[in-house]
Amino acid sequence: MEMASASSTQALLVSIETVSDGSGELGGLSSSWPGEIISFGDVQIQPSRGGTIVEWNVNIGEKVRKGQIIARLSAPPLMPELTSMLAEQTKMLTEARVDAKAQIIFSGEKKQQLANLLSSIENNNTVSQAKGAVAADKVKIKASLEQAVSRELQLFSTVDVDFTSYYKSVNPPILYLKEALGHLNFGTHSVYLEALKKAAIEIRIVDSDSLELVGSTYFQAAEKMVAATSVGDDISSEQLMEMRKMVAMDQMTFLEAVKDYRMSKIELAKMEIDFAMQKKDIEEQISMLDKDIAMSNGKATAAEASYGTVAESISGTLAIVAPSDGTISSVLKKNGDFVEPGMAIASLNNGRKEDRFVRFKIPSNLRLPTAGAELGIARPGFPKEIKHVKLIGVGTALDGNGSYLADAKFMESVDWPVNVSVRVLPSVNSSSSLFVNLNAIEWTDKGATIWLVSSNSTTKKTEIKTGRTLGEKVEVYEGLMAGDRYVAKLVPGLKEGIKVKEGEVGGIAKMTEDPHGGGGGHND
Repeated sequence: MEMASASSTQALLVSIETVSDGSGELGGLSSSWPGEIISFGDVQIQPSRGGTIVEWNVNIGEKVRKGQIIARLSAPPLMPELTSMLAEQTKMLTEARVDAKAQIIFSGEKKQQLANLLSSIENNNTVSQAKGAVAADKVKIKASLEQAVSRELQLFSTVDVDFTSYYKSVNPPILYLKEALGHLNFGTHSVYLEALKKAAIEIRIVDSDSLELVGSTYFQAAEKMVAATSVGDDISSEQLMEMRKMVAMDQMTFLEAVKDYRMSKIELAKMEIDFAMQKKDIEEQISMLDKDIAMSNGKATAAEASYGTVAESISGTLAIVAPSDGTISSVLKKNGDFVEPGMAIASLNNGRKEDRFVRFKIPSNLRLPTAGAELGIARPGFPKEIKHVKLIGVGTALDGNGSYLADAKFMESVDWPVNVSVRVLPSVNSSSSLFVNLNAIEWTDKGATIWLVSSNSTTKKTEIKTGRTLGEKVEVYEGLMAGDRYVAKLVPGLKEGIKVKEGEVGGIAKMTEDPHGGGGGHND
């Protein structure tokens, strides 16, 4: 009789394997990458001209200073084409210098003539006379207004008034006009007094710009006040007639003075515009002459530079100097060798260890490390001497061999020689990759998945990130750990959380589980 606590379940028979690191059947896939130690302080020494090396003044390992002569070249043979070129450049230089000198003389004389003309225009009496006419006409306006007000005030006031003293006074006395003035419209009386006061203030100003407006306002006020006046006790008909004639004539005289002033200003403006245009034209001519001089000098300078280049190629310096302080690290040419400009004949190193770094290649079928990753390097013959470097970055283009180029900086002081070949380890611990069977992976549009088998023999679908495919094995970057058990070959019926058992793939087995969780089972 079967116990009630016991239960029987079915399990799918599958092939189960353990995630490996590839160190067995794949022969070990831990890799290293080829590299080289490079130094920014390693400088090539190149001659600036061609020739044959006739003298070496330094040896490998010798310290030199910047500018020190380290070798000398022989002078090259004087070829006919070089001689012809130098003669042509000499001719061009001479012509450019003569042209520049002639242009300077011609432009200098022309500029002096223009300067004299400009001075003559500036001192032109016509403009000065026009300015004087404007000032004189302005004085006439002031005089006509002052005379008109003085005469009219004698007729309008009840007492004898000296207008000259009146308008010169800071606080003029109160004026009393005849009672009959403006009595038909008494408002004209106060308007006149206000206009008279403003006229007195402007007349007192030496060079007033408001005389036209103030004078026009005054005559309008006087005209309206007289028009609003009739014969009275203190004004006879003859006096009224005289007032009207006087105001009209004074106003006419004032307006004539204003007209003359305006005409004088217009004439002066025309003269000033004409003068400005003449001055601008002269200044532009002077500027063009300066430009011609500059262009002639520029052509002469260019001809000198061209001549100097050709002359340098023929009779230039034969010395080769050190471009900076340092130690001669290699000598690539010997006495008697012919060298060309830009050809490396030796190398110089400044000895600064901090200028050294590692440049290496990473195959394009590998997962690239990220910037900042810590790597290890070793040089041939010293497998146990591993130094630490930090990845600076990886290039985005492949070289001719299909590899990425990358740079890494030393994390410690290293005295290894420059240009020595090294091997770069993917990590300091040289950890191996993980691999699973190709048939265990289920590929979808979203990526790759695999069925893990838990400790209680149930399945769990897990997403993984894959790398290289090597034969029947696939490299796994993410999602698995070494030692994980997984379904090694996909079979129908795989679902999340079902029981599986190692056996003939695709079959069904009965598994008996005790209530205490002990694993036990058998095939029917």
